[in-house]
Amino acid sequence: DAVCQAAPFPPADPFADSLRGAQSRGMSSVGGEPCELWASDHASSCVGADGVPRAFNVGGADGMLEYSFSDVVVGPVDEAEFAPSYACAHRYPAPPCETPGVAKLELYSGEPRSVENFKQAGDALGIAAALCSVRRAPGSQETLSKWQVDANSSWGQLAFCMPPEIQEGRCVGHSGKHVGRA
Repeated sequence: DAVCQAAPFPPADPFADSLRGAQSRGMSSVGGEPCELWASDHASSCVGADGVPRAFNVGGADGMLEYSFSDVVVGPVDEAEFAPSYACAHRYPAPPCETPGVAKLELYSGEPRSVENFKQAGDALGIAAALCSVRRAPGSQETLSKWQVDANSSWGQLAFCMPPEIQEGRCVGHSGKHVGRA
């Protein structure tokens, strides 16, 4: 509910992108349902007779993601599915938390940069999730730094920000006035 703005870049289809150049490998089945297996160098998908995937797998030397789809329904999507949530329609942007004062934060960053170039940090759980969700080259090493920060505790709307090399580092979903906190 927190991010109520459309992303400033076109949507991507990871399934189609990963299967570019795929070739049919014959028939298979998923959950007892027959489907045609299509595979590329690093991805595969088993497609039902209705043209809808029943399984999708993508990966490489650093791991594999496996998806299985069940109870597939083909047809138009109800317009109500695209209606804004209550929070987006009535409470966006969220007002800042009115907590005066200073909060002492213990933050971690997986970016081995200087203070002048410091861009992204999170608590221990958040940074672990971020570091583990990004595909790394086999054998690559990461630097993890710990920071103790005093911050204004009037938290605002959390923003989703792209790195500088993607969409010029644009952020979406924030109010522009306060630091977001998850």
